[in-house]
Amino acid sequence: YAQAMQALERGEKSYFDAKETAIIMQHNRQFEQISPIKQCFLQVFEPASTPENGEYLMAAAIFDILKQKFGSSLQVSSIQKLGRELQNIEGLKNRRTRFGTEYLVVRK
Repeated sequence: YAQAMQALERGEKSYFDAKETAIIMQHNRQFEQISPIKQCFLQVFEPASTPENGEYLMAAAIFDILKQKFGSSLQVSSIQKLGRELQNIEGLKNRRTRFGTEYLVVRK
C-alpha cells in the first residue's frame, strides 16, 4: 500500500490508457474460454461487414435458428445469455431499433 501511495504522490499514472487496454485485452484473448452458446453461434453465423452482404436479426431470431440446428440443448434462458454474448463478439455490428437490438450477421 505504501509503495502505491508513493507512486501516486510522484505523479505516476494509476490507470491504463486506451492503447494499453487494447494490448491487455488482445493478450488475454488467448486465455478466453468460448461459451457453448457462442460456439453454436459461430458455427452458423459470422459477423457481416456491410448490410448488403448480411442481414440484421434480433437475438430471439438468431436463437430460433440455432435452436432449429442444435435442438433442445439450447434452453429458453439462453436467449439472455446469447444477447450478452453477441455484445462481446468482435466485429459484430448492431443497431438499436424500437423493438430492440439487431445484429448484422451472415449465415455460413
